Amino acid sequence: MAHRDLKPENVVYFSSGGGCVKLTDFGFSNCFAPGVKLDTSCGSLCYSAPEILLGDSYDAPGVGKTSYPKIMFKIMGCHVMCYPGIVCVFPNLGIQ
Repeated sequence: MAHRDLKPENVVYFSSGGGCVKLTDFGFSNCFAPGVKLDTSCGSLCYSAPEILLGDSYDAPGVGKTSYPKIMFKIMGCHVMCYPGIVCVFPNLGIQ
């Protein structure tokens, strides 16, 4: 199953029970066969992979992976500072 609309608004965090992250809104989801590319251009433009923006056929699991860094950047408040070989600091969350 390919979600095809991964974005922060579709990620929900539940703090009870040790914490759990769930995806919502499967309106654009589609079943796919491994190795078979999809053609439908859908989802939120700012979180889409280049293949989708260009209207090319795309590998469903592959384009989902391009959304993760964009989602994390948005969730962390766009204040991620990474120092090569040391640590990533998220000042707005107090996480180091």
